[in-house]
Amino acid sequence: LYILERLKKVGQYLKGVSPMNNNEKNILKDMSNSIDKKMNFTEIANNIDYSKYRKESKKLVIFKKQALALSLSMILIVALVAFLMSPPNPSVNIPKNPTLINSAYNGFIKETFESNIGDGPLIENMGPIPAPPVIDGYFNIEMDTNTPGIGDNPTGKPDEEFNYPLYIEMRSFNYIYEVEYACEASSLEYVAAYIKKDLAVKISTECKEIMDATSAGPIDLVNGSIVEWFYSVDYYDAEKIFWCQYTASNQIFAEINGYICVGVYQPQQRTIIREIFSNTSVNIVDNIYTKLLFKNINNMYLKPIIDKAENEVVWYASNNLIDETNTSFLFEHCYGAKFDCIIDREANTIRLETYAVQNDDELAKLYSKILKNYHISTNSIIVENEDPNLQFGETTYITYKYKEFVEIIQNLSKLK
Repeated sequence: LYILERLKKVGQYLKGVSPMNNNEKNILKDMSNSIDKKMNFTEIANNIDYSKYRKESKKLVIFKKQALALSLSMILIVALVAFLMSPPNPSVNIPKNPTLINSAYNGFIKETFESNIGDGPLIENMGPIPAPPVIDGYFNIEMDTNTPGIGDNPTGKPDEEFNYPLYIEMRSFNYIYEVEYACEASSLEYVAAYIKKDLAVKISTECKEIMDATSAGPIDLVNGSIVEWFYSVDYYDAEKIFWCQYTASNQIFAEINGYICVGVYQPQQRTIIREIFSNTSVNIVDNIYTKLLFKNINNMYLKPIIDKAENEVVWYASNNLIDETNTSFLFEHCYGAKFDCIIDREANTIRLETYAVQNDDELAKLYSKILKNYHISTNSIIVENEDPNLQFGETTYITYKYKEFVEIIQNLSKLK
């Protein structure tokens, strides 16, 4: 077998495949001197004096085989590590991580950011925000008391003995819109944005103190602020970000192949259901998203702090009839149109801020009749009152029966 292996090596040499050692060269020389080219293989073997050639030690042969096996093992290990640590493919913007192969996200949240690349997250509010609406403001009509106004004292008594009508400055409005926020009923729960770590650190450092703008937070606080700055003309680079999606908040990777998570979002649907006073159906539906809050504590996964968008029903005030073209009147922060209220339709309750009073002495005071009717009527459907002894002009939070409350204000709105 040893000689046959050497003959094979000789054959490889003749084909120009590999070099020969001294023993193999001697075999070739003997073959050239003593073998007829017409001999068959057996005759060639019979003409070779095997005793002239020293056989390599068995240990050496075994060592070479072991070295070859070890080399192959090392090559496989290095290749596997290189595969797992390979950088993201810019064409798909997602790393070759087995858990994320089918998790790339290209939905409306990503599209919204990409369509708004500009100067960065500048603060939009350039002036004072209106006071939040209070339900009493709709019914607070100044001249409906049927009593003399200030300066008109028909009794001839001292002014301090005359009960002048009370009037409170309140924000007025014409419409109330019932709006529902709900997470989509799908497996898509969390959308995460990953930015190249060195760029994320650069943004966090350079944008942490910006005048008239939202500051970028530290990289251990995952609140989306770095994402907002990344999508600006100064930092945007399509090859340094990728988006993916998860179904559980406690399984969001903090870092993947040199990309760090800097924003987590939850998609929602926002539906303007109806106008309350007229009970007119609206049904305007928008896809929106909510920024969530996580901490990066140098573990494999982020730590959830606020990991749920609120599913809620709320009210917004407006002086305009709302359609698909002007929903900004309700939702842009500068309009301050959201009521301070909590609505639970299943429990049939609404808790909201109001000037309503329950004390008979307070209700006996002279002020807007329709506003007083609102106070008296809604006092009959109170579920919980935090402070029933307040004076007129002080706000409180009262929980009412929701359906009954809506019916009362709908009926009173017809008297305006």
